[in-house]
Amino acid sequence: SSGNVAATAQIIVSFSPVVNDPSAPANAGTLLPPIATGTVVAGSSPAVVYPSANTIFPRNIYKILFTFTGGTGNDLYRLEFKSPLLTLSVYTTSNSWTPTQQQWAYMADTNAGGKVTWTVYGIKQASPGTVYRSNPVDLSFSKSTVDGAIYYWSTTVAGVRRATVSDSVPTDFLTPAQTGKCVACHTVSRNGGRIAVDIGGSALGVYNVKDRSAVVSPTTNIATAWTTFSPDNSRIVTASKGVLTLRDGATGAAVSVGGNNGVVTLAPKFGTMPDWSPDGKQIVFAYSAVNKDRGISGSSIATMQYSNDTFSNLKVIVQSAGNNDSKYYPSFSPDSKWIAFVSAAGGGSDNNNLARLMIVPADGSSAPIDLGQANTIVNNQTLTGNAAQLADTFPTWAPTKPGDTMFLAFSSTRAYANVYAVGKYKQLWVVGIDPAKLPAQDPSFPAFRLPFQGDTEPTHRPYWVIDVLNP
Repeated sequence: SSGNVAATAQIIVSFSPVVNDPSAPANAGTLLPPIATGTVVAGSSPAVVYPSANTIFPRNIYKILFTFTGGTGNDLYRLEFKSPLLTLSVYTTSNSWTPTQQQWAYMADTNAGGKVTWTVYGIKQASPGTVYRSNPVDLSFSKSTVDGAIYYWSTTVAGVRRATVSDSVPTDFLTPAQTGKCVACHTVSRNGGRIAVDIGGSALGVYNVKDRSAVVSPTTNIATAWTTFSPDNSRIVTASKGVLTLRDGATGAAVSVGGNNGVVTLAPKFGTMPDWSPDGKQIVFAYSAVNKDRGISGSSIATMQYSNDTFSNLKVIVQSAGNNDSKYYPSFSPDSKWIAFVSAAGGGSDNNNLARLMIVPADGSSAPIDLGQANTIVNNQTLTGNAAQLADTFPTWAPTKPGDTMFLAFSSTRAYANVYAVGKYKQLWVVGIDPAKLPAQDPSFPAFRLPFQGDTEPTHRPYWVIDVLNP
């Protein structure tokens, strides 16, 4: 302003950082300048491997591995991550790159709720005049940070580990070091306050997350395979040999209504793998003629309404077509509107290579939707037939805010970049879910691997909840 004259203007900052990997020569920017456009030639051009095109990440994740094939003869590369406000150039002679937290923030924080386009350019240093480039891929980022802690089972420690998406490594949380026995089949309350586990393969243990003190000791000898918490933790439902039982959340004692000793009436069938809706109004479970808790077959997805310690109105929302059609491991979304579950031909629910992720409205008002992109896109390729047998299972939702992109964690035996091949390890993966596409379209994006895991660490059952240890 000057006297009576005033004006406003918008300042736009274009950010163009350059990262030189230690392997890159000092004159990398001269040999392969950012203005070089390059051409796509099969065999000679680099090709993106991981992450896959159109993957969406939590903006606060850490340690994502970028991998690509280099193209015949190329020995210097420029990785370009470009958006309207950013041109990040990374020079390297390697076929992979992992950004630091600061370098990741260049992309994710500059483009929160948006995307970057990743292109790889390659040359032969001895003859740099010919530049080859990859086909570009878009990568997106959540608008908000995706918080919460992920509690998962690790074969490495025969117990439960925990990490956030921002962590570079996990920490041991509840293992035989604390309990003296194997800790498995865990569930964490959505408010993050309590964890329920099967101790030693037979007994329920419920613990406070903050100090790992016992709420329900395994010495009470309550048989359970799976457990779920009511939203306020005052009640739990245990599953043992196909029988669901309502129990007091503080003592584990059966809550008897009408003399049934807490048993939820499901006759003539059985229920297992229960999950309590975040709004507290219903539970969902696998429902079948099989009185087992693992390795079930021919199971459907069913719900029951809950009020005043009573379950009623059993409703099958996804019907099994027979013994060779199994639906299991259901999980409510944070808004209680959707249920993710697993669908597979045949039985053996824990180790079925045909298992796929699905979503259905919690009221069963429309047909299930196959999460096609999550189930089939691996290493930037769409798999079909036998190649698409990835054993996707154990889905659980991140505690995201209403209106944000949702995220679903799961276990899979899919290949990971150039680190390991399909079937080598069962590990934890995450897929973004766009709720605006439901219920008519596939709402999923390609999945990404949770990077805090060890490369050779067998893991499964990721449980994603509010993090009470880092509020």
